[in-house]
Amino acid sequence: MFKNKEEVFSALRDFFTKSTASPEDKRDVWHVLSALRGPDESQAYLLKEATTAVIRNKLFGQDANFVSNVLGIDVYQDNNYRVEDRAKVDQDAPTHFQLHTINAFKALGLEWGKLNESKEER
Repeated sequence: MFKNKEEVFSALRDFFTKSTASPEDKRDVWHVLSALRGPDESQAYLLKEATTAVIRNKLFGQDANFVSNVLGIDVYQDNNYRVEDRAKVDQDAPTHFQLHTINAFKALGLEWGKLNESKEER
């Protein structure tokens, strides 16, 4: 277990620079890390709920509510409204952030155009 942020940063650095993980796995992790933050534009809040919050929910699993409460971040289960908001993204010409979220969904086994139901009880 990590004791502080420096150990986490060191582990990330080692993963990206020294690990034998495939370039594809490294890109997948990068996409997820990039998507965890959310879009920069404040008007993109619905997109953040439809992508970033769903990615966080998948990544943190049964600990999602705890992480949400401790960090004060949005972590939501997917729903039909979020699927509709994702459908508005032009996948042929996504923004930089949208590209990360599309690829993060793939990396985590989430489906962009479908409802991703949680397997864990909250």
